[in-house]
Amino acid sequence: LRMNELLQAEFGLQVIEVKRLNGYENVNYLVNSTTGQYIFKTYHPTDALYDMVMAENETLLFLQKSDSKKYPKPIQFIDGSLVKILSVDGIDQICRMLTFIDGESLGDLQHTKKLMESLGLFIAEIDLKLQHFSNPTIAARQWEWDLQYTTLNENYIHDIPHAQDRNTVLYFIQQFKENVLPVAHTLRKQIIHGDANDWNVLAKNGEVSGIIDFGDLAHTFLISELAIAITY
Repeated sequence: LRMNELLQAEFGLQVIEVKRLNGYENVNYLVNSTTGQYIFKTYHPTDALYDMVMAENETLLFLQKSDSKKYPKPIQFIDGSLVKILSVDGIDQICRMLTFIDGESLGDLQHTKKLMESLGLFIAEIDLKLQHFSNPTIAARQWEWDLQYTTLNENYIHDIPHAQDRNTVLYFIQQFKENVLPVAHTLRKQIIHGDANDWNVLAKNGEVSGIIDFGDLAHTFLISELAIAITY
């Protein structure tokens, strides 16, 4: 099936245009239809990734209860499911559809004091909501992008070509071991978005209005949400 035909068959959409977008570790398509704009997402199938995509959808549906404009909403296939494995260009892919969240990326905007204050407020609000959400798949996830598992990145030290850069990274991993790990058990933990970067945060009228890409969800140190946002 061509993409237009696949989307019509699976979602009942009258598609006007499908545009492939840049994606990290997966392929995204911007879908313009007679009923609005959507993001169709496809992933190379593994059991772990399928479970994580399901967990991500559960998180988004939980957030939808309090605010439907700020976060993408999972869209049901015609058969009622939210995630399916379909053949896309002859290759089996994990597939799902989300609503398109409108706004300008933070990376395209001048960073004013008002904008930065609204970013702080926005990520504080999302984490206050996520305090009341739990998910076993997210809780069990152990991976390199979660700051509590920083030491997992030692495995990749030798992929850094320059010795000076290697030493810099090793220095900070050592700092983490000496200063963070001994007090890690005292830090508050919960599910966080985990990737409030310039291209995932959206703004309107000089204030943060939405956030996308929940692929880095983690049950981890709450302070990591702030640290990641500050880093970007």
